[in-house]
Amino acid sequence: MSGIGVRYFDIAARIACLARTRGKFDKAQVNKLIEVLEASPEKEAIQYLTAFISRQSSKGLINRDAARELTRFFFSLSNVKNPKEEARKFLGIFKWLYEAAERAYLRNVNCGKLTYEQFIRIVLGLG
Repeated sequence: MSGIGVRYFDIAARIACLARTRGKFDKAQVNKLIEVLEASPEKEAIQYLTAFISRQSSKGLINRDAARELTRFFFSLSNVKNPKEEARKFLGIFKWLYEAAERAYLRNVNCGKLTYEQFIRIVLGLG
């Protein structure tokens, strides 16, 4: 996973926290995001993905806060060399963190300032 950098892990941790604490975000939606990305044409992958996020959020299947941050992140990929590949890497990390937080107590956590390391410490009960 070379080239991902800390930024992806921190952002994925924050969004996983939002997904788990701010309303509905069903596990199936994580897999659907990956499916939409994989089925999308290379050059329009980010547009397909963000349109799907908007749709699912408006239907109440993805909470608005997580949808907003996911969309911001994917829009930030517009200037990278291969946005679809970067989105794929990010969604893999996001899926792992979302699943890892299934039984974690995140209610009093400030998701907006959460780092990847803090997230892992909370999930694993490391204090």
